[in-house]
Amino acid sequence: MIYSSIKCPSCHDGYGLHHHEVEVFQRPEDADRPSVIVHVDGRTEEGDGQGNPSQRRNGIRITLSCEQCGPCGYLCIAQHKGEEHIWVERIETVAQHIELEPS
Repeated sequence: MIYSSIKCPSCHDGYGLHHHEVEVFQRPEDADRPSVIVHVDGRTEEGDGQGNPSQRRNGIRITLSCEQCGPCGYLCIAQHKGEEHIWVERIETVAQHIELEPS
């Protein structure tokens, strides 16, 4: 088992990070849009297909907030060519990826 803790992608604080909304993207290979299930505040609803961390397949995106910064990023999991990729994206700069390092 590989274990790693996540720090806030904005202030890099290792304490006080919380997860909230969970978006699950189910996408047949190369389909135009994924089907999306969003879990938030005990409710499940359908999403609009935006924000899939995988360009071609399934993905999961979990909204993160920090006790110091407020909403700060997403924990992303994406399937790509038989591999699972995991990273944290800052909300302010979605293109910036902060790779997780095993501890």
